[in-house]
Amino acid sequence: MACELFGYSCEGVGAIASAIIATCAFFTATWQACATHKHNRLSVRPLLNTWTDHSQNSYKVQLSNIGIGPALIKRFSIYVDDKELDGIGTEPISKAVRILFPQNTPHILYSSHLSKGGVLAVNQTIDLVVLQFDQRTSPAPELLEQLGKRVKLLVEYTSIYQNKTFIYDSIKNHQDD
Repeated sequence: MACELFGYSCEGVGAIASAIIATCAFFTATWQACATHKHNRLSVRPLLNTWTDHSQNSYKVQLSNIGIGPALIKRFSIYVDDKELDGIGTEPISKAVRILFPQNTPHILYSSHLSKGGVLAVNQTIDLVVLQFDQRTSPAPELLEQLGKRVKLLVEYTSIYQNKTFIYDSIKNHQDD
């Protein structure tokens, strides 16, 4: 006696069930691969932030990568009063200091920039500028805060996947909503 189920042979039912299970497994594996890929992209997203420190006669601005992946730099720009400052290397920083402090210009102890193609590693912090003021002409913290609102740092960067460009804007990222 032959085995039948719903008018099909048992072998035919087994074959159909195997095809349905294989199709479900294929779609489940594809969905899982897409979810894993999305998770991997998110798990290496860099996140930039700036910090300032004013103590005694010095003022320091730092840029940090507080994300969980390296930031590959595409563009690094400095603006004062919404005007981009041009120049090579740290020239824009020197120009910004002269514009912000036309009299009693502080001494630039250190300045740096990020070049196109450079990388800011995870948990890396760099000093963008360290200023030293004369003891007699050291500005009040309130004045430094007001001057800091005139300066915008704009950094375009990607993650190691290079699938999306992120933009760090020191003014927009630090606005009170």
